[in-house]
Amino acid sequence: LLPGAAQRRGCALFLFNLPGYWIKPAGTVKIMGNIEKRGSMANQSPTYPDNILNGKVCLVTGATSGVGLETARGLARLGAQVFLHGRNLQKLESTLADIRRTTDNSNLIPLVADVASQQQIRRLAEEIKSTTNRLDVLINNAGAVNMVRQLTPEGIELTFASNHLAYYLLTLCLMDVLLASAPARVIVVSSFAHG
Repeated sequence: LLPGAAQRRGCALFLFNLPGYWIKPAGTVKIMGNIEKRGSMANQSPTYPDNILNGKVCLVTGATSGVGLETARGLARLGAQVFLHGRNLQKLESTLADIRRTTDNSNLIPLVADVASQQQIRRLAEEIKSTTNRLDVLINNAGAVNMVRQLTPEGIELTFASNHLAYYLLTLCLMDVLLASAPARVIVVSSFAHG
């Protein structure tokens, strides 16, 4: 489901299993859903039945490039309804057209918000709740690294707000929908850049 580029970047996934509220480190993306790649199969993507995610609703933040784009494409290919989040509407529309063309899945919903802003995160959560009453998978992927100290509109350091607080706040704001969709999954994508 996730591309080799994610493996090379050393991204880590953490699964929050709801409603038990326990956190399970899932290791690197080389291990996904209890599928471990070994031996001669290590460089091949696992195969899944077509439309295995029919009826499932997924949200991918930071879906316009990199790991987020390929994750959204993989979920769409498997038949899920996918909410794609991005900061730039034009880039998001281009991403939607590309995913629709490559997956034949038209059940894609664009969401525009800057996750560095807590106000926009709350608005994003409300927009999702007004559109659907279920959320089976939340993939917190959006993030940024800023080399110069910057503050958000709320006065929080930008990298910390985007890469840590945003995930927590979005998950918290969507908790009622996630619990109602149990067994829902929250996946947090991280990077070695976060130290």
